[in-house]
Amino acid sequence: MAAEGGLFGAELRVVNAGVDLFADALAARGVPVSRVDWRPPAAEALAALWRDEVDAANREAMQRLGAAQPVLIDVRPALEVIPRMTPTTLLHAGPPIEWARMSGPVRGAVVGALLYERLAETPEEAERLAASGSLTFDPCHHHAAVGPMAGITTARMPVMVVENRATGNRSYSTLNEGLGKALRYGANAPDVIDRLRWFEAVLGPALGEVLQRMGGVVVGPLEEPSSEIVVGEPVTELDIAYGPLVGTVVEPEEVPLAIDELTLVALLGAFADGETVVRGADELRFKESNRIAAVVEGLRGLGADIEETEDGFAVRGDGSPLRGGTIDSRGDHRLAMLGAVAGLASEEGVEVLDMKAAGVSYPGFELDLAALLGT
Repeated sequence: MAAEGGLFGAELRVVNAGVDLFADALAARGVPVSRVDWRPPAAEALAALWRDEVDAANREAMQRLGAAQPVLIDVRPALEVIPRMTPTTLLHAGPPIEWARMSGPVRGAVVGALLYERLAETPEEAERLAASGSLTFDPCHHHAAVGPMAGITTARMPVMVVENRATGNRSYSTLNEGLGKALRYGANAPDVIDRLRWFEAVLGPALGEVLQRMGGVVVGPLEEPSSEIVVGEPVTELDIAYGPLVGTVVEPEEVPLAIDELTLVALLGAFADGETVVRGADELRFKESNRIAAVVEGLRGLGADIEETEDGFAVRGDGSPLRGGTIDSRGDHRLAMLGAVAGLASEEGVEVLDMKAAGVSYPGFELDLAALLGT
C-alpha cells in the first residue's frame, strides 16, 4: 500500500485484529492485509477483573453527577481563575504528555497558543520554545478544567467558570471557537489567532459582564442529544430554566453583540424589577424602521412604562403583565416578532399589523410559535 503523498515516508503494512469488516474492505482494493484472529476476553475472564472498591467509586461518581447543580457564573481569563495557572503553563486534554510525544495536531495547537500569548513570534520560534523545557505542560483535569481534542488552554484565554451550587466546587473550559479552522484541531493560521484575541478583548469580557449581572445561567441537567440528522444550518436543543428578571444596563460596547435582540431586551425590561436602559444603540434608528421610536411607541401602546433617549431607551417594570392592544410592525421583521411575543405576556393579547414581515428572517416563525403553544 503506497504512502499517500509521502505522508508516512514508506510503504504501509496493515495488520487487522479481530473484525474482518476492515480487512475485507482493504482486501477488496488489493491491499495486502495480515489478519490476526483475536476476540475480546470472555465474560468469565472479565469477571476476574471486578473490584468492589472500583464499583463503589463509580457509583459515588454517578451520584455526584446526578446531584450536581451546574451554573455558568462568569467568563474570566484563565490566569485569574484556574488553580495553579501560570503565564507559561499550557493545559491540554488527556493524560500527561511531553512535547516530544505529542501528536501533530496537538503540536500545532501548542504553536498557535504560544503565538497567541506572544511568547513566540514565529512558528519555528514556538517549536524551539516548546522543546526547551521552560514551559509547563499539564492535563486540564489536574486544574479542575476540561479541554477539547487537540485544544490548548493558556493564561490569557477567556474561560467559562461553572460552579456546582450543590457543593461549591468550580470547573473551567475555554469558549467554543465555532466551525472551520480552530486551535482545537491544531490550526494556528493568523485568522485562528485573530479570533482568539477577539475572544480575549471583546467576547470574553462582554459575556462575563452579562453573566455577573444575571447571577449565572443554569446549564443542566441536559437531555440526550437528538439522533435526527439535519441537513443545512446546524441546530441544537436547549433546556431553559426561568428565574426572576432584574433591570440592567446595556452599555455601548455591548450593543454590537446584541443589536438584533435589543427589541426583546425592551420587552423583558417591561417585566423586570427596576429600570432597564440601553445606551449607544443609535444604529437602531437606521434599520428597516426607526427601531428605537417604533419599539417605544409600540410597547407604550401595550401599557409599558418606556421612554426614548438620544441613543436608546429606558423601560421600567414591576413584573406586572402588559395590557395588550395593537402594534404596527412597520414592515420590520424584528417588530413583528416582538409584537407576537408580547401578546403571549399580555392580558388582552396583541394584534400585529403586517405580521408577514417576520418571514424576512424567520419564514416559519408563526408556525413554530403556534407549535410551541400547542395550537
